[in-house]
Amino acid sequence: MSWDQVKTYLTSNPDNLEDYILDHIGLDTLEKWLQRKSKKLNKPVKSSTSRNSCLGKWKFSVEADKRSMLTELSQHLVGSSNKALLMWELANCISSAVDADQFKLYLVYTEGEITEFAPEIEKPTSQPIRSGTTLAAHCAKVKDVLKFSTATPDPRYPKGVPGIKGAAKVLCYPVCSENEELEAVIELVRSKGHTFNEDDIEVVNSYLVWGGVSIHFADIYSKVQHQKSVNDFLLSVVKSIFQEMISMDTLIVQIMNQAQKLVDADRASLFLVDTKTNQLYARIFDVSIEQTEDGEFSQATKEIRDKARFPIGKGIAGHVAQTGETLNVADAYKDDRFNPAIDEETGYTTKSILCMPICIRGSVIGVLQMINKKSGEETFTTEDEESFKTFAVYCGLALHHAKLYDKIRRSEQKYKVALEVLSYHNAAAMDEIEEVINEGIPKIEDHEDIST
Repeated sequence: MSWDQVKTYLTSNPDNLEDYILDHIGLDTLEKWLQRKSKKLNKPVKSSTSRNSCLGKWKFSVEADKRSMLTELSQHLVGSSNKALLMWELANCISSAVDADQFKLYLVYTEGEITEFAPEIEKPTSQPIRSGTTLAAHCAKVKDVLKFSTATPDPRYPKGVPGIKGAAKVLCYPVCSENEELEAVIELVRSKGHTFNEDDIEVVNSYLVWGGVSIHFADIYSKVQHQKSVNDFLLSVVKSIFQEMISMDTLIVQIMNQAQKLVDADRASLFLVDTKTNQLYARIFDVSIEQTEDGEFSQATKEIRDKARFPIGKGIAGHVAQTGETLNVADAYKDDRFNPAIDEETGYTTKSILCMPICIRGSVIGVLQMINKKSGEETFTTEDEESFKTFAVYCGLALHHAKLYDKIRRSEQKYKVALEVLSYHNAAAMDEIEEVINEGIPKIEDHEDIST
């Protein structure tokens, strides 16, 4: 029997076709056919099953539909190098895909803690990763997908989902890296409708795979751009050191201001070691990232800078100068080594500190200090530390070069003075010249011949 004959038979006997489909064709295949038919006719056709929100949009969609959905997801993720915002956009797309009424995103900034993130949240709250508290904290601990109904409390997470009132269905999903390290937790909430099922989980998996690739490459791009900015600045520093013979303070302020921009710090200070008194004193203090109207970078007054002198070993900077180790302090006032006297003097509130020694030939000659991370998690990261190390090296090189330049300039000034003194004494006065002329040239017979 040819294919034309088969089509003629099926057209003439639709009941037989229906019986065969009902007996031998699965519901999944029917759903796929329905989606393909709607695509071909270019007409929206609602599925008769309860799974149209997930399977109808993803599992049984044709290849072009999937491409369109993933392209839309990629467009949401493109344009930002901030990983937190990228995760937020990804969670937002997933929430729409599974028809969730709302969602919450928790990020891992500090080991052992998750922090709720949303662009509009100014002061995010953190919670430890452990069981016995919230659903998100338990999910972060077990790193497994959890389905939960607020109507049925669970002893593993008695606090459930904070902020959710009334009955709701929740799907909590951990997001892990290739090394199985937890990066985020997504909570999807439905106030109405059916509970989350395996189809929803499959859709979330599909989005996370594609979104994870997008975030990975966005992260790589961000790092490349970050490294490019570092390289460009280092080149400008080297040019300043070896081409423009500028003053030490001007050069150091330029370096510190660029370091502020790189680690996104609000203030920066440079303390130098006074080997005679075994103290640290502020050479550059409280430099702001903002420029004044005349293009200069503002810093504390000379009176305050003069007061910023303290023994080595006192305060965060003193500890760094004494030990030679880098300190990254998330909360200054919770650290016993922090000296609040400078805050009391300036009226400025120190929160986070990144402090690093400047070494020349194995000896600490100063300390660089970045204060108050302005964006993101408001604490300096390990990436900030690595970038800051590079700046500390170049800052030490600039200090060493500037000191040599000052010595050369002072030596040149001394040489000029000495030359002027010698020139003055080498020139005879007019009365001395006239006296010699009047005396005449001595004759040899007037003097005893010492050779005899």
